[in-house]
Amino acid sequence: MIDAVVVGSGHNALTSACYLTDAGMSVEVLERDSVAGGAVSTVERFPGHRVDRGSSAHIMIRHTGIIEQLGLAEFGLRYIDCDPWAFAPGAVDTD
Repeated sequence: MIDAVVVGSGHNALTSACYLTDAGMSVEVLERDSVAGGAVSTVERFPGHRVDRGSSAHIMIRHTGIIEQLGLAEFGLRYIDCDPWAFAPGAVDTD
C-alpha cells in the first residue's frame, strides 16, 4: 500500500519524498520526463557538454542542512563551485 504519491521529480519533490520515507511512509514518485531532478538535473545540452538544466547555482540548499540530514553525499551529490559563476558576453564596462 502506498501512503503518498509525489507528482514530479524536481529537487523539491524528491526532498519531500525523502522526508516522507524517513517518517516511515511508503512513497511513490511519478515523473513524465526521462531525467529526474527537474531544474537541477544535468543533461547533455550540446554534444559533449553536460550542463544544469535550469542554469541554477542551487546555492540556498547548501545552507539548510538538507544535504546532511538526507546523507546526499553518500549517494554521489557533490557541488562544484564555478569561478567565474556567471558570464555575460557583450557586457560593456562603463568605467
